Amino acid sequence: MSFKKYLSSRFQALSGNGAVWLVLQQCLMRALVGIKFLLIARLLGPEAVGIIGVGLLVLAIAEAVSDTGVGQAIVQKARPSDIELGAAWSLLILRGCAIGLVMMALAPFLASQFHVAGAMHMLLATAAVPVIRGFASPCVWVWLRDRRFSRIAITESSIAAFDFALALAGVFLGMGVYAVVGAMILSELCRSVTLFILSAPTWRPNFRLRAIKHYTTYSRWIWADSLANNLLLNQFDRIVVGKWFGPESLGVYQMTSKLSQMIMFDLLYAYSQYLFPTFSSQFRKAQADAYHAFKQYLFVIGIGTVVVFICAQVCAGVAIRVLLGPSWEGVTQLLRIALAATAFRALGTVLTAYLRATNRPGIVTQGLMAQGCVLLVAIPLGGYYWQLNGVVAALVPGAFVSMVWMLFGCFRRCNIVVESAYEPRHGSEVVSDAREN
Repeated sequence: MSFKKYLSSRFQALSGNGAVWLVLQQCLMRALVGIKFLLIARLLGPEAVGIIGVGLLVLAIAEAVSDTGVGQAIVQKARPSDIELGAAWSLLILRGCAIGLVMMALAPFLASQFHVAGAMHMLLATAAVPVIRGFASPCVWVWLRDRRFSRIAITESSIAAFDFALALAGVFLGMGVYAVVGAMILSELCRSVTLFILSAPTWRPNFRLRAIKHYTTYSRWIWADSLANNLLLNQFDRIVVGKWFGPESLGVYQMTSKLSQMIMFDLLYAYSQYLFPTFSSQFRKAQADAYHAFKQYLFVIGIGTVVVFICAQVCAGVAIRVLLGPSWEGVTQLLRIALAATAFRALGTVLTAYLRATNRPGIVTQGLMAQGCVLLVAIPLGGYYWQLNGVVAALVPGAFVSMVWMLFGCFRRCNIVVESAYEPRHGSEVVSDAREN
């Protein structure tokens, strides 16, 4: 075989490898976000990062409270019809407009709670993001279900690069923190237009919401999962830090979280986006195959997580000095603590992908609620006695409890599924063993 033909065959194999496409997409997007905030932190300082964090915090909470779970239901359930996709699109549009209006109405009150100068204008500007995002076609979920990973990767990565370039250009032009929000608005607008052009959908928004009523049982767990994950787990600690210690401490805390996510979490989260549709497809065909694949993935990923954690602990101090400069050296100790919590969360993404794919999202929600109960007690106590170090340390037991709960749920229920797969029973009985708790 000639060298040219060999390269061509390898490129075709790479193009058909969904894991490669999706992991590259997620890694590139998260790397761009991480580098963007690292540069902004270095150029504008901790207080600017805190102001940006206020806007992103409120947006994340609003989207968590109103998460419909329709997208994940499209991936997990049978192929949707045009009417169902149109109804789902209408629901997303209504949700986005509602979030924007609520954020605008509550902007003065929320700004006063964080005691940050200029926060109200930041919140008003951020309110445009969910409105534009709601008009984006749900075709991405259809592509994910059909495992068209290359199309998703190219589209989303291009939009992320566009956002990165706009944000940094705005900072260098002197727009300050508003460069980030402006870039988000323009990139979301570009994404909505691009998705409509690429998908050329045969469906159109409609208000026949009864057509997607059968998504409710599954999507309600996704809503509860999103609420627990984003409100209690990812935002409660930031609310405490921002209100108790001020915008500068919030900026330091945000940067600690971002660095720990880049080191321990982002790669596994990216891979979990591939595992969810992959496990879903395997589960629809043969439940035992999904179980065995899950065990293999978990073993390899667990070993890799331990290795990365040890290396990150050793190199944390040097990384902070090189990436952020001497003004951020206080982050080193916080980062070492945060890495432990992030490692448990990273392993949890693999468990979440499998549990959702096997139609048991309830176990995920239960684990996150248990984690939330721990954090509701541990974060205020840690912050009261040990300030920022205490808040970060409080994340570790919460993440551990959630991971153990989901791990136990996976293997307890998986054993039932595998045993039933090799017994001469009716198909309905086999499926009933795999239903959610």
